[in-house]
Amino acid sequence: MTSRLRVTQVPVRRLLMPVALALTLVLIGSLGHAAILRGATAHEAANRRVAMRIDGGMPPRAVLISDSAISGIRWYGRQEHLTGTRWETYLESCRRLVVPSCRGREGYAPRTVVGELHDIRARLGPADARDLLVIAVGYNDSESRFRSDVADVLTAAHQVGFRRVVWLTYRVDNSYLAPGSGQVTDYGAMNAVLRHELDSGRWASLGLWDYNAAFAGHDEWFSSDGIHVTPDGATMVAKWLSGQLLRPLP
Repeated sequence: MTSRLRVTQVPVRRLLMPVALALTLVLIGSLGHAAILRGATAHEAANRRVAMRIDGGMPPRAVLISDSAISGIRWYGRQEHLTGTRWETYLESCRRLVVPSCRGREGYAPRTVVGELHDIRARLGPADARDLLVIAVGYNDSESRFRSDVADVLTAAHQVGFRRVVWLTYRVDNSYLAPGSGQVTDYGAMNAVLRHELDSGRWASLGLWDYNAAFAGHDEWFSSDGIHVTPDGATMVAKWLSGQLLRPLP
């Protein structure tokens, strides 16, 4: 007897079903992964938008130079509250703008602002044009030469490579006696000089952060002289500085 090979015919559609299912699963997985990526990208973009300023982006570095008024940020270990970018801090007691600094509470006379700027350039090279320089110095300086000191600091900043400089206004409600002066400095007059220089258009890089207005009426964050921050004040100032990064710059 001759045996016959029995061939069972399977519809092509049935053969293709597993392939189609596999392809569908791959497609769904790909779409799902793409959706996740789109969601993550949208979230990151939203975060970036929160941090973006009108002038085009956060600075890659913010260099903060201060005298003792806000050096409590360092003394009390509040640097962690400086956020939003990479902060580089030079916080020293008794620092002055141009004339030699006085001897501070840590036993030495720090560099002037101009000296610090040139030292930064010597160690780290020229600043990126997008970097931000924040000046919080002046409580130990003379109002009589303040205008020329501002010009010297801004000139030095430009030489070092900074194209964006913000200057903190001074607290006017205080009883601080600058070393060697024997009298209360007119910080209101110094604030007026800063505003005049800003309005003159002479310095395209200059901007002001109104520290005086921001902390008016908050004597609880300052020592009895009205200038030096307390531990809680150091925290609040660091947070305020970080928040200012979200504001437009020159």
